Amino acid sequence: MRFALTDDAYGVIIRGHITIENALESCIVSYLPDQAKPSDRSVKRFRSGFAQKVALAFRLGILDEAECDILSSFNELRNRIAHRFGGINSDSTEFEFDWKDEKLLWEKFTTNPAMHARWAEYDENQFPFFLRIVVLHLYLHLQRRVDALLKVRLSAPAVATSATELDKAAQTVLTLIVFELVSKVGDFRKPSEGLVTPVPSTAPSTT
Repeated sequence: MRFALTDDAYGVIIRGHITIENALESCIVSYLPDQAKPSDRSVKRFRSGFAQKVALAFRLGILDEAECDILSSFNELRNRIAHRFGGINSDSTEFEFDWKDEKLLWEKFTTNPAMHARWAEYDENQFPFFLRIVVLHLYLHLQRRVDALLKVRLSAPAVATSATELDKAAQTVLTLIVFELVSKVGDFRKPSEGLVTPVPSTAPSTT
């Protein structure tokens, strides 16, 4: 995480995005029971987009809507900056990210219910200090969630080691189902095609 201590705003965004995405993936993997941990082949299938991982974490109940909102905002920033900067074969060397972009991100971050704390007022003279704070906090926030998920799993009653073949098959199916969801989920704010969205039951009128 040393990159987050530099004044290289572009590096903080791009490397921070990768680091946060890895922590997000760890949250999802930590949610699964030990027997359902993905194999190397499954992990490769899991390498889908950041937005899909956020949507999956939301639907599994790992992250709430506020957490997904700020992660999505950071992802949108990263994508916008990457496209403005130009691809690997681009002749563009212009990097357009200044204090105005940072201020917008900081406002979204500090007003997000999931990021509760007494944050300092934005100061453009400290650019890109506030960007570094956002990246570090999002990463640590997800890491704490990983620790919490692992703690819950470790405190659960131990499963008998002599699992039947049926038990093993069920765990394999669970793994395949979870990772297949990754290819189907989209924006966490919208119902995804192919997924069943719970419909609230309507109580009969008593009048």
